[in-house]
Amino acid sequence: MQYRIISSQKDFLQIAEIWKIKYLISDNYSFFQSYEWNYYWYLNNLIDKKLFIILFYKENYKHECSLICPTFIDEKGALRFISDNHSDFCDVLANNLLVTDCTAISKLFSELMSKHSEIKKVNFKNFSKDNSYISILLSKFEFNSKYFQTASSASFILEKEKQFPYSASHFKASNRKRINKNIKKFSNYEYKLVNSNNLEFPRKILVRLRDYMLKKGSREIDFLNDDMIKTINYLYDNHLIDLSMVSYKNEVKSIIIIFKKQNSYQLWISLYMEIPHISVFTINSFLQSIRSKEDIRIDLGRGVYKFKIMNYAPTSLLLYDFYFSKNNLDYFIFIFNKILKTTLKKLLK
Repeated sequence: MQYRIISSQKDFLQIAEIWKIKYLISDNYSFFQSYEWNYYWYLNNLIDKKLFIILFYKENYKHECSLICPTFIDEKGALRFISDNHSDFCDVLANNLLVTDCTAISKLFSELMSKHSEIKKVNFKNFSKDNSYISILLSKFEFNSKYFQTASSASFILEKEKQFPYSASHFKASNRKRINKNIKKFSNYEYKLVNSNNLEFPRKILVRLRDYMLKKGSREIDFLNDDMIKTINYLYDNHLIDLSMVSYKNEVKSIIIIFKKQNSYQLWISLYMEIPHISVFTINSFLQSIRSKEDIRIDLGRGVYKFKIMNYAPTSLLLYDFYFSKNNLDYFIFIFNKILKTTLKKLLK
């Protein structure tokens, strides 16, 4: 087993084909593991940072790659996943590795950490330990390292050839009743599922809703910044994003940005006016608009919030962060601040 570091935009472009093949082979990957998402996020948001994608391969990485680790090094020397803070789910890309491959990759990853002095720490976020090779990649880190459970992602299945909410066989009568009541409540609102085939990218509408939410204080100051909108614009123009859009009297009141991969939909960012339950109506209307000859997986994104549980009774998947530092003091300070932040959060509830 060998490894190669991809550190330039030119090299990033050259690995597009092998990345796309590995991404499409498995149903376990979300859109956040796609080549397009990672490449255009890097281009629009991380171009001034040090790209550090790690390819593990046996003979020729251009023909067959065993594992792709989509990472960069930030200004503090931390090895991180590309777009980690804005991706609902992070992961490496690997398929059906042998035990001997896993052992070799784990050893190589540990060795390259020692070899590359520019890497001072590892900070991986928002990943699952289930069905993932990340834990194997990190198995050699025994000291100054720790996993943290941070959040959960929520998803459920819609059965083929049925209309929502009756396509959700796991729903109870109360779920269907609540959803039908919500849809009836907004019967005077107009719903559209739009994409680049039928609507030019609605940048002004996204900015208007973003600024509204920032003014109301319902989102952090860096929410959907201009670089993010630029990335979304590109993905939209290249048919990789749909927008679930609700209007009233010709004014857009709510939008959800949606990624699609085969028979799987990832609901990402919601923007909406302060109208009770309008974001739920935007989801419900989208779910009513889709139907397939195959079962459909709906991913509601990171965070198992009350409205998701009450309306959709989703299955949850635990997500973790991992932190490692080569410096003892840095590791101690990180753990101390983590404990302090968690304690204060509990006290403020």
